[in-house]
Amino acid sequence: MQSKAPSTVIVQRDFEERKKPEDLVSTGEYNLLQGHPSEALEAFQEVEDIVLDSRPDLYYRQGLALFEYGTEEGREKILSLANKKFKKAHLLAPTESDMLHAWGNLLTHLGEHREEPHFFYAAKEKYEKILGLGIESAELYWDYGVIWYHIGNHSEEAVDLQKSLKAFEMALDEKGSFPPEFWIDYGATSLLLSTKIKDIRTVVKAVNCFKHAVSQDKNCFDSWSSLAEALQMLYEHTHDEDHFSQANECFATASKLCPQESDHWLEWARFLLNSARRTPDLKRLRACLEKCHHAYAYDCENAIILAIWAEALALLGQMTERLDLIYEAENKIAEALDLDEDDPEIWYSLGMCFCCFGQYFNDYDYYYQAIEKFQTGLSIDRSYVPLWLAMANAYAKVGTLEENVDILTQSLKFYEKTLTFSDTSTHHIDYASALSRLGEITHDEQWLQQSLWHFETALAMQKNALYLHPHWLFSYASTLDMMGDFHEDDNYYTRAIEIFSHVLMVDPDFPHLHHRLAQTFCHLGELIEEIDFFYRAIHHLRLALKHEEDNDVMILDWGIALIHIAQHTPVLTDVEQLMYDAEQKLTLAAKLGNIQGYYHLSCLYSLLGQNEKSMYFLQKSDYFNALPPLEELLGDEWLDGLRCTSTFQEFLTEHPHLHKES
Repeated sequence: MQSKAPSTVIVQRDFEERKKPEDLVSTGEYNLLQGHPSEALEAFQEVEDIVLDSRPDLYYRQGLALFEYGTEEGREKILSLANKKFKKAHLLAPTESDMLHAWGNLLTHLGEHREEPHFFYAAKEKYEKILGLGIESAELYWDYGVIWYHIGNHSEEAVDLQKSLKAFEMALDEKGSFPPEFWIDYGATSLLLSTKIKDIRTVVKAVNCFKHAVSQDKNCFDSWSSLAEALQMLYEHTHDEDHFSQANECFATASKLCPQESDHWLEWARFLLNSARRTPDLKRLRACLEKCHHAYAYDCENAIILAIWAEALALLGQMTERLDLIYEAENKIAEALDLDEDDPEIWYSLGMCFCCFGQYFNDYDYYYQAIEKFQTGLSIDRSYVPLWLAMANAYAKVGTLEENVDILTQSLKFYEKTLTFSDTSTHHIDYASALSRLGEITHDEQWLQQSLWHFETALAMQKNALYLHPHWLFSYASTLDMMGDFHEDDNYYTRAIEIFSHVLMVDPDFPHLHHRLAQTFCHLGELIEEIDFFYRAIHHLRLALKHEEDNDVMILDWGIALIHIAQHTPVLTDVEQLMYDAEQKLTLAAKLGNIQGYYHLSCLYSLLGQNEKSMYFLQKSDYFNALPPLEELLGDEWLDGLRCTSTFQEFLTEHPHLHKES
């Protein structure tokens, strides 16, 4: 038998000893699982030397292994190698759907980790290429929905988020059952879309998605936390206390599942604070402080925790009239600013702290200091909506305290800016209230007309305000009453009385309600000369005085109502008694310090033909600068008797300033 040539033997041994590329890939995969990336990369390099760009399946396996390994924290650099492997696999097999899908998932992960949107668009291209091949699956549509969520989050375009929702719906058509993570992704997209299109239905959809996630895994922190966030947003839309309770319960459940999550405690505290601003509610403020304690215990370097904590302390101090709490809040804010001077929320909280000082001391200088802090916050971020609203409210408060038309007018531009960012019912109400106050001070119908429009817009947006927000209705009815004075139209008064009556039904103890009802009944009775309305006014004044028996304004209004009744009473003995009672009320009002009582006493004595007394009180009214304008003085029918006397003409001659004022 002849022996083989030496060269032939060497070639055969090399061939036998040469490793198969599949085995090398398996070796690399094993090394990655064992946490030995260097050995794995060496094995993968050997594969590359052997296959010479000819085996897409092996590049795909390498990409998957590197992708899985690189998702662990601290291993992100490996993801770039995974990307290169998928790219080579794609060049060799451009229509391989599994590889395209995995590549898209890798690009999505890179976009999330590096916060670079171009990765999301690249991933979208991969998913769409699979769909273009006519290949569909629930998992593909799920991932496609996630990528549109990221694109929409970056573009801030509602249409991108709507495409995301469509993809999630297609996934549901392909498959009926999904893990909690799917419902969390689906709900997060709905919730984000709700901030773009202001449609409460998208918030409800998000709530339902998160409830699905909770039902599948009751121990999943992310499910409960997401449900709390969605219910919080639903509460902001509806102002429904049931939604508040549900959100609060979800926050509580999530905190038990992950008690060391400081961000969760912070969001819970912020939720309670926002609610307490609206209600206001001492119990919620104290609960907010408790959550701030928990958050701070796990993250004492977080300036926002201190800012929320400080604002809650300041509000609690304002509501309980405890100045020490407001000072404590100021110290918390100082600590927060030491940690971070570049966050607008911290400057907002500092400004709110000064507003609480202003409210406590009834001193507008503190509001000006607050405005300075709000302006500092806006210099950092001009899109931070709470700062625009806080500026508007601060100027409105100062303008009201000083009865300064210019400052009140200045507040309007900040309300308008707020509405351009956030067109909500509460913002319309704040704007309407400022316009109403401006119309009241200036006696300008234009401001009142604008105020009514914003009140009605807010009430149309917030259908349940009829029962949840009696103070909105009270302010709206008060503005209608003032409009009735301008137009002398009984429809305004009738509508105002209907709304005041509704408030009375919802909240019988609403402050000043009976007095405002009485005033509106008087205005209506005076316009249509109907005596019954004055009797109704006195009924409400009697109820109002049970709570404030020395209120000089109510007593004055009662006296005026009695004069009106006397003017329309045919029986002389009744008239005498009514005028006597009116005299007692007006005299008491004047004694209690109401200088308007002197003018009305002058009118009463003029009606009684006691011109000497009438002139005495007219002069006294002039002494206290309480006379009405000359036009009203000359047109008041109750002064007809006095105006016919020479003493009245002499009074006009001796008081030329009345002509100047007219």
